[in-house]
Amino acid sequence: MRTLQTNLKKLGYLSGTVDGVFGTDTESAVKAFQKANGLTQDGLAGETTRNKITSIVKNSSETTETEKTGENSGNNSTSIAGTSRNVGIDASYKYTGSYRENAEYVWGELLKAGFSKEAAAGVMGNLTIEHGFNTSWEGDQGSVGIVQWRGNRKDGLVKYAKEQNMSETSIITQTKYLIEVDMPNRIGSDAFEKLKKMGDFIDATDYFCDKVESPSSYKNKTDWENGKYGPNYGAHGGPYMISWDRYTWSEQLGKYELDLGRRRNAANYWYNQF
Repeated sequence: MRTLQTNLKKLGYLSGTVDGVFGTDTESAVKAFQKANGLTQDGLAGETTRNKITSIVKNSSETTETEKTGENSGNNSTSIAGTSRNVGIDASYKYTGSYRENAEYVWGELLKAGFSKEAAAGVMGNLTIEHGFNTSWEGDQGSVGIVQWRGNRKDGLVKYAKEQNMSETSIITQTKYLIEVDMPNRIGSDAFEKLKKMGDFIDATDYFCDKVESPSSYKNKTDWENGKYGPNYGAHGGPYMISWDRYTWSEQLGKYELDLGRRRNAANYWYNQF
């Protein structure tokens, strides 16, 4: 139990004490992890959940430094189809969520909209980590849908659904909104066309992560330590701490992005699925 709690704490899901007791804090942390990784949200630390936690912790510890130095722990970038970037990729990653039909629909619509295979994979990698292609109206801090929209972007989805006389939680509605409205408005038409034409899935993953999803990011560990999601989050207006192990360096962005390593792994998976 202590190992489970320690790993959940490393990944930023558990803020409580590692006490070896499976209490409400640990159960909530397990559910949050399951939700983020497309697993059944039962709050039970079964074999599938434990194995997934262990795998991500191991991958995070192996890749955090190699992303920064450009080494990739034996994964030669020249052997990874779809990218020329020298970054660490966990080729064993597989999508195990319950919304594969949704994922396949999004993939097809991205290609129809003119996205290159590499660009589509970059988008898919991000959506996998955001909400696992779950269209539900449930998410962290009021976020909803496959992109985890909030604020004006969430309101925009509601408006779009009403105008189209479609359900807000339909994968068709959310995909059309993402492609036709959200991405162009979020990053501008020129940047949107740039994203669509990208020929490297790592570049597309990093770009979409930074410009469209815009999770927390830091130039260095010191900035994280003194930031909204660092160990002193309370003094900086943050709701909770996010473990430094969850941040991965992007050479092209020049900063560490939240869960970027996992987003890249998922992008690689989808690139090789179709």
